[in-house]
Amino acid sequence: MKKILFLLTLVCCLGCSESTTDMDESDAQQVFNSIKGTYVGNILVDNVPQKVYLIVDDNFTMKYLPVRPILERIFTGAALDEAEQSAGSVAFTATLDLMTVAGSNSHLHMKPTDLVFTVTVDGKSYKVDALMEGMLYANTTYDELSMSMDVTELNCDGVKYDMVNNGVNYFVDNAKKE
Repeated sequence: MKKILFLLTLVCCLGCSESTTDMDESDAQQVFNSIKGTYVGNILVDNVPQKVYLIVDDNFTMKYLPVRPILERIFTGAALDEAEQSAGSVAFTATLDLMTVAGSNSHLHMKPTDLVFTVTVDGKSYKVDALMEGMLYANTTYDELSMSMDVTELNCDGVKYDMVNNGVNYFVDNAKKE
């Protein structure tokens, strides 16, 4: 089991005192265990909602990650459609390395992680490598999870693409725990 480094602060919200209390490791583990599970939500791709599964266990996994926004930086037209089709169902997994707790809200940081997958266009294989960074926002009162994730670097067969001026952001709001 991979160990998660916890930086924890318990903050009272809305009308509570503004004092801060440090949590011990046992309390932190209880909070983290209450967040673990599978959440179902939607992500917009070209203004069309697509269902995704966000899984929190010792790591974070997103099943059915839409890769079209990434591939649009590399391919166009029919080549884009062919690349997306050949990618199939892509899952992304990242290590969680930091958690901050404020009342019933928790913020979990993902370590920067490479998403590597292969696509085929006109019979030629292309290796796509996207460095992903992000944050999860959990609300234990409502069993909801939101996620924001950015592609900070993108390479395809050794060619680097501009992510500063042509970024990719994935956002899921209020995914519900199954």
